[in-house]
Amino acid sequence: MKLPRKQLERVEVGVRLVCWAALGVALGAVLLGHNDISPEVLLPITSLFFGLIVVELVLAMVLSTQRRKPLFALLVALILWATGSSLVSATAEPGAMSFPSPSETFFLASYLALAAFLVLDAQSRLVRSVNSWLDAAIVCGGMASIAGVFLMSPLGHSVPDNIPVIVALLFPILDIALLMLVVAQALLGARAWTWRTAALILSFIALLIADSTLVTNVEDNAYDFPVILDVLWGLWAMLLIEVGVRPTKQRARADLSLHWSLVVFSFAGAVILLAFRPDGATGQALAVTATITTLAAGARLVTALRDSQATTDAFRLALTDDLTDLPNRRAVKQIVDSSIAKRGKLGLMMLDLDGFKDVNDTLGHTAGDQLLIEAAWRMRNAVSSTCTVARMGGDEFAIISPSSDALELLETANLVHEALMDVVHVDGVDLTLSASVGITLQEATDANAIDLFRRADIAMYQAKLVRSTTEFYDSEKDEFSRQRLRMGEELRRSLREHQLEVWYQPKVDVLTWENMGVEALIRWRHPEHGLLAPQAFLGVARRAGLMADLTTYIFRQCLADYEDWRSQGINLGIAINIAPQEMLSRRILPEMYAILEDSNVPPDAITLEVTEESFMADPDRAHAVITEAHFRGLRISIDDFGTGFSSLSYLRDLPIHEIKLDRSLVVPCLTDQRSRLIVESTISMAHALGLKVVAEGVENAQSAALMASMGADLLQGFHYSPALAQEHVASWLMTTSLQPG
Repeated sequence: MKLPRKQLERVEVGVRLVCWAALGVALGAVLLGHNDISPEVLLPITSLFFGLIVVELVLAMVLSTQRRKPLFALLVALILWATGSSLVSATAEPGAMSFPSPSETFFLASYLALAAFLVLDAQSRLVRSVNSWLDAAIVCGGMASIAGVFLMSPLGHSVPDNIPVIVALLFPILDIALLMLVVAQALLGARAWTWRTAALILSFIALLIADSTLVTNVEDNAYDFPVILDVLWGLWAMLLIEVGVRPTKQRARADLSLHWSLVVFSFAGAVILLAFRPDGATGQALAVTATITTLAAGARLVTALRDSQATTDAFRLALTDDLTDLPNRRAVKQIVDSSIAKRGKLGLMMLDLDGFKDVNDTLGHTAGDQLLIEAAWRMRNAVSSTCTVARMGGDEFAIISPSSDALELLETANLVHEALMDVVHVDGVDLTLSASVGITLQEATDANAIDLFRRADIAMYQAKLVRSTTEFYDSEKDEFSRQRLRMGEELRRSLREHQLEVWYQPKVDVLTWENMGVEALIRWRHPEHGLLAPQAFLGVARRAGLMADLTTYIFRQCLADYEDWRSQGINLGIAINIAPQEMLSRRILPEMYAILEDSNVPPDAITLEVTEESFMADPDRAHAVITEAHFRGLRISIDDFGTGFSSLSYLRDLPIHEIKLDRSLVVPCLTDQRSRLIVESTISMAHALGLKVVAEGVENAQSAALMASMGADLLQGFHYSPALAQEHVASWLMTTSLQPG
């Protein structure tokens, strides 16, 4: 009949508890002084004990299919050991049993099975580095040497003269070998440092004590068995069983490394043994172990020196640019961070080679690399030895000066410029190098090297922008200051919290003098700074990547306001500005089309105001975008007309509805005849093409009358109204009477 699994588990645990209880009773008897029990009583008890152990292991093998191999090896080991013990006890009287006896063959076989158990029980294979193996060899060899001095040597002197020492000490030596195997497995990461490893170590220590005690009790070539030995052997067996039947889920650490003090202590033990080696055969055997340990330590020293050199080389290479052999960005950061930590003073220059990309694209990367190597050599030889020249990457270099004197830094920059000016012969072409240099000084508020990098980069790009050779960092020109970064985050939050408002400036029809539409203008009601005009934050929005979100935000609000006005009987077309980047992107307009389709606003009520820059950036894409917008029913207006320098052919080729004269053209017309001629001819051209003309910047009655007389269709400006909040537009329409001029 097959028992249920849970019942088998209960039986297995019960058998194990009975074994531990029996072991506890035996230990109690020893502690109470009953150390001499007759063989007639002891033999049945030990036989029953080992019988229960066999039953326990068989049950464990039935319950755990994954652990059958190590459990079987352990079962074989204990059966062999028990067989040897039985032969020792049964063959002759205890006082007359010869030593060594033929039964030792079973004991030796049991040690082989125990070694197999330890190998099969390990959690992973012993695949580690050479250093790990050497460390393990040093520790195990050193511990074995120390154990030999304090254990084997005294045991060797207690063995009778008629018994070979190596024979008498065979089993203690094997015990130490198995103990060292467990330690080596743990050191090499094949066995986790858990209670299981501790139990294995404790079990073999118990076995070592028992076997060593047995050696000291060998008298007249015979065995003598005190009861304490049976207790120690029983403890050894039960600890092995606990390890065998209770596997751990904790994995051995693959990155385990030994503390240097453990290795040094073990090596010192081996050296001391060699220096004060015991006499006789024991000393000779231990000398072999100590010698092997010393050789392993020597090999470990060689590998440590090699690894140290490799680490030094790797560290140097990690701080060196491969191409120019200059320090790299990591090295510069390290130097600057160190100076900041010490609150020192230094100047940092960022240098970018002008026109390098053209050389790279035209002559190839090989020529570009030659140019970089030449530039690096010239800069390194041009500056003082106290300066550090480094390559940051690409065609960008850095120079670190220990001086914070502006004039001295400027002189260093000039030396670099002069060194680069000499002609370079690359791939059959004579080239002249030039560079843009940005300089910044270490400040007390700098948190790390990145702060200096950023300032020097900004100064360098400012030098490129104004086409000067060298520029010092100027916070007034820093478009990426902390204040602007903070404003970018505040603007991002304002979109979520609806702090942005859309205001509207009316446009007046010169024929009917009625309001014909409005232009949407964004305002930010900042919680600290009040109402902000777009000039104060649109640049920040652009750099923060928020223009797309801002554009769709305005568009949604305009549609909502249009529907609100229409519910009041007011029909106003709304003009919305859209920047070139957003107009030409493939995200914004599709989103706007989807929003428009979900609303009740007719498409022709919306005018998209685009600038001439849109056509200059990507004419083909602009043509496709505007054509699609026209197809969907939206109106197109060219904003800031007259400020660009592009061809006017787009007026002929694109479905445009109106042009909007920039205020820079409108305002001078009152006093400048040439401006009036330009505006009149522009209006005539637009009308000939069927386009309406909006004149913005109409600030007074004279300007309004002049624009009307020249034929402008719509007027917009402060003369009629500034931008109004949405809730004020309706009241303005009802209370304001518009008249010519």
